[in-house]
Amino acid sequence: MQSEVRESRKVFADKTGVGTATLQRYENDERSPDISFLIKLQEMTGYSLDYLVHGRDASVSNEKALIMEKYDQADNNTQNQVLMLLLGAGSHAKQTVDGGSIGSVSGGAATINNTPNNTTDNHGYINQGRHKGEVKFGK
Repeated sequence: MQSEVRESRKVFADKTGVGTATLQRYENDERSPDISFLIKLQEMTGYSLDYLVHGRDASVSNEKALIMEKYDQADNNTQNQVLMLLLGAGSHAKQTVDGGSIGSVSGGAATINNTPNNTTDNHGYINQGRHKGEVKFGK
């Protein structure tokens, strides 16, 4: 951390509230820092406490981070397919997508429109039918 912020050991020790000898012991793994030092370091650097203690951020697993990255890179059609798959897994799911809409799902199929507003052919008419999960768009 100290080398990342390019400060001398003395300046860094002063900012974190420990002596230079203590800081050196932390750096050499001869002593573990206490929670107050870690909190101060977290506030100074913005790194999570989990990252400071374990060297990794547990807020999002690598698998979830990869999924989010791939979803963001996907085209609208692929994103719609992913949303339909996820919404179909649960019952009575209702969702909203910025710039589009998603119908409700109740054990049936769902139609997702992730296009900008006012570009659909539904002309403002929605017929929900008499059966759960049945939603029709159009004239």
